[in-house]
Amino acid sequence: TGIPDLSHCIWTHGLATEAGACTCPAGDGDPLSAMLQDGVTVDGTITVHMLDMFDQPIVNYPAEDLWLEGLGMGFCLPPPSADGPTDAQGLTTFTLSPNFRGVQTGPLLVVINGDVMADAGGALFRFASVDLDGSGEVNLSDVILFANRYTPGDYHPSVDFYHDGTLNLSDVVVLAEHMHHRCP
Repeated sequence: TGIPDLSHCIWTHGLATEAGACTCPAGDGDPLSAMLQDGVTVDGTITVHMLDMFDQPIVNYPAEDLWLEGLGMGFCLPPPSADGPTDAQGLTTFTLSPNFRGVQTGPLLVVINGDVMADAGGALFRFASVDLDGSGEVNLSDVILFANRYTPGDYHPSVDFYHDGTLNLSDVVVLAEHMHHRCP
């Protein structure tokens, strides 16, 4: 029929445990295909299988109608969409960096044209945006928020941009690399 049936569509990923990615409103953060787990690169590529009510693949479903949302995080327009339309088997992937901003408060969601797909382990995806205040631009406001969370003895995952489980100079470098980046 060419109409996705949410009860038949699924999404999968290769993560066995929690992994993180640094995101930036400009979309130039860590790609899902190179997420970090305790500082080690792991593949967090998401594969979506689009099926209709008869379990038939939906071919050429538009990439812009499939996107990611991180609870608590905004995104720049256009939203972080699939890499391309679905293929002959009804498959597409998300490998690029989401353009999330703000602070993540819940699991990653995969959305089909406004409808959220069933959870397939979205809590394993942790995002730390260098745009901490969610304004759409990495600027001095974000540096102040970073400095307030960068305290000895405290660990704030929202500023662990290198996803190695500690706050250190690696995180400062990542923030500096993204200064003045903004939504397109």
